[in-house]
Amino acid sequence: MMVKPPVLLPGELVVTYVEPAAGLYRSLEKISRLPGIIDSSMLVGMAWTDFPHSRASAIVIADGEKNCDKAYAEACNLAKAYWDRRKDFHFEAEAVPINEAVEIAKESTDKPVVISDSGDNVTAGAPGDLPILLEYLLASGIENAAVGGILDPEAVELCRKVGVGKKIRLEVGGKIDRVNGHPVSIEGKVITVKKDGAVLRTNSVDVILTNVRRAWASPEGFRYFGVEPVDKDVVVVKLGYLTPSFRKIAKRAILALSPGCTNLLIENLEYRSVERPLYPLDKDFIWTPPR
Repeated sequence: MMVKPPVLLPGELVVTYVEPAAGLYRSLEKISRLPGIIDSSMLVGMAWTDFPHSRASAIVIADGEKNCDKAYAEACNLAKAYWDRRKDFHFEAEAVPINEAVEIAKESTDKPVVISDSGDNVTAGAPGDLPILLEYLLASGIENAAVGGILDPEAVELCRKVGVGKKIRLEVGGKIDRVNGHPVSIEGKVITVKKDGAVLRTNSVDVILTNVRRAWASPEGFRYFGVEPVDKDVVVVKLGYLTPSFRKIAKRAILALSPGCTNLLIENLEYRSVERPLYPLDKDFIWTPPR
């Protein structure tokens, strides 16, 4: 049995070890142990899919047709619990606009500071080519930083042609997602060239450029390109919430509420196909599970 409360939240707001999500997910074990119930799940939905059925789902599986009413009642209760706590969900890390994220990182004495470029989160479906955070880093004068990474096959090829140790000026990023960003002109020295990417050092910022989309889910992605994130003061990753391996090395984690295809402030996105009303796109409406 499935009941869909009219709530659509990014996963960064529903981290399973942070309340209220933690309590809701603990309740699944209790539901699943009930007589006549096989299993239960709470799915938050895909916030960046503009589709009529894009919303959360409370699912309870009955053991046989005779237990369907019981399973449906439990699904209704679970959906209602999720709905009732909709305003209580929050980000696990400090979440601020890009300019504040960069300023906090610059002033922090805890190193490395890991900044999540959440609006261009490759693991959530974004292209990974927005150089917005890079632009802010360079404007702020931050040194000893690394940005991983920016998808730009053209820039990688130009770095390959000029060669390691040579200087080059080029425009990076902003060539796929032209709605939320634009290419940024930078000059630097080519530090590393690999078959699937290159590292360009500009103003003490190591910019990892790639010719394939890749998820920056681990510090090993940086090390592959010869960049050690632990030794940096500031590290930018195209993620939302940090993976355990990045959380382990981050002395401070900041969630930059950056623009992009995976903008965490989904109220700022244009939805055309989702069923309305839908929280948080709509705030003032009442919902009860259909009984």
